[in-house]
Amino acid sequence: MKKIAGVLLLLAVIAFGAMLGLNLEKLRPQQEQDAYAENIEDIRNLQALDASWSLATLQTYTTPNSDFDQVASFLPQVRELRNRLATGDLSADEVPDAIKNKLNRFLLLIESKEESIEQFKSNFAVVRNSIKYLPLASQTLTARLRQLGDQEQAQRITAIFDRTNAFLQNPDEGTQMRLLMELSKMNEDLMSFPEEIVNPLGNFISHARVLVERKIQLNSSINDVAAQNARKVGDELISLYKSYHEKAREQALARHLETYQLVLVWATLLVIAGLISAFLLWLAARQFDAKLEKRVAERTEEIEQAAAKASDSLVGKNLDSSLAGMGNMAATVAHEINTPLGYLDSNLQVLHSGMEKMQLLMNEFVTLKKDLRETEDAGQINARLENFGALVQNIKDEAMLDELPEIIDDMQEGVQQIQHVTNDLRDFTRKDRSPQDWFDIEQCVTSALKMAQKEIPPETKIITSLKNLPKVYGSPAEINQVLMNLITNAAHAVEAAGRDKGSITIKAVEQKGHILVSVMDTGQGIDEKTRSKIFEPFFTTKDVGKGTGLGLAIVRRIITAHGGKVFIKSIVGKGTNFIFTLPVKRQPGEE
Repeated sequence: MKKIAGVLLLLAVIAFGAMLGLNLEKLRPQQEQDAYAENIEDIRNLQALDASWSLATLQTYTTPNSDFDQVASFLPQVRELRNRLATGDLSADEVPDAIKNKLNRFLLLIESKEESIEQFKSNFAVVRNSIKYLPLASQTLTARLRQLGDQEQAQRITAIFDRTNAFLQNPDEGTQMRLLMELSKMNEDLMSFPEEIVNPLGNFISHARVLVERKIQLNSSINDVAAQNARKVGDELISLYKSYHEKAREQALARHLETYQLVLVWATLLVIAGLISAFLLWLAARQFDAKLEKRVAERTEEIEQAAAKASDSLVGKNLDSSLAGMGNMAATVAHEINTPLGYLDSNLQVLHSGMEKMQLLMNEFVTLKKDLRETEDAGQINARLENFGALVQNIKDEAMLDELPEIIDDMQEGVQQIQHVTNDLRDFTRKDRSPQDWFDIEQCVTSALKMAQKEIPPETKIITSLKNLPKVYGSPAEINQVLMNLITNAAHAVEAAGRDKGSITIKAVEQKGHILVSVMDTGQGIDEKTRSKIFEPFFTTKDVGKGTGLGLAIVRRIITAHGGKVFIKSIVGKGTNFIFTLPVKRQPGEE
């Protein structure tokens, strides 16, 4: 009953621990403050970049022979800040629609300015190129026309060049239309000019048309850049965000206070439950230890009484053998039980230390709650909250709560080890028999393989040959135990051999009124000295905690009780074969 109560309390401790962890994650006022400051800084940086970007664009427009590198250098920073604001906290679901709408307007202004500057860049590059080459094209063309004696066309080209320059200084749509019409008429008459004039004239017409067509577009795009000022909208966004943040901060303060109280209660219950469950498990282990000592004493008394009734010639021999076996048993059992008891005792001390720290946290909370009732000073309240938060963070930093599941796992493992020793001792010393009936050896092998599955390495090959066997009368549960012990030992032998692949072969045949069952492995084998002791109770070659030395003793007791025998064949470095026999009895009604 105490074990059941201990397990239930352990489950409760794990559930409380998970809930506590979730609530600790909610205590992040500093992170919320950092996010708020980062958002404000991003908006102000984007406003400053917007203004500097506009100024750089105007300087590029008004500076002769300037390039676009200075304007283009702003683009990566602007896009990074715009994307960060678009995907950050300001776009979260809990943010009011008014802030989201203002943010969208602010970002649309920045995006629209990007488009206007791209348009300015395209027009500016073309216009700058034509401004550079139009004078040269005009001089080359007029010089050739004068060489040919066509003074009228030379004056016409000079007039168009002068009017184009005047248009660039003071562009208007009327002048633009007249210049374009005249350039189109000249382009139509292009082929009527002498051959050496066609290419220079075409070059002149192309540059002049670019300047006339693109100058007004360039002025329009630079006006768009100047008009798209995001500072006002950015200031409005910051004002809305500050108001929202102050309100949210007041609400969060109230929520944090409730959460602190909830965390304190949960943490206290967690430690108390852990202490109670650990105590119950420790008490159950101590009681088992006492019962085991009593059983050992009873068995010792039985052996002494049996030795007293034996003949004088056998007294010394039997008594020495019994006492040696009892000494071996006592040493093995004491070691197997004291180790997990040590886990329990050590972990109880850790939990006790954690309880003391939680008591300090509870006292601090009581003081905090009193101050909250008696003062309205926000600064003092914040200081108290920071103190309390520091205590909570200190507990979290010490990883006591994180280590609690591992502590509980260690305690549970200790209890399972004690249970394993208990079950082995019970199976070895029990005098009652399990219910007997007719059973199928093949079904027992299948059941034992399933029960031992976790002990078998994944690479190990299982081979069975169990067909056409008669049913056997006896205890199927006990034969299952025999097979599982042999299969488990075979799996451990294959694993200990350190080979990449191994095999376990299970065969059964009928022979001279008996069924012979063989469990053979490809492990490391057993030497002759070890084989002579292998069926002795409490004798084991495994590491401490891996076995009690009762598995094969139980196998021999069960098979002997069924009227059978157990044999062992082994070659060191090759493997081991355990064979047991069971007599075949006729079922009622068989002739």
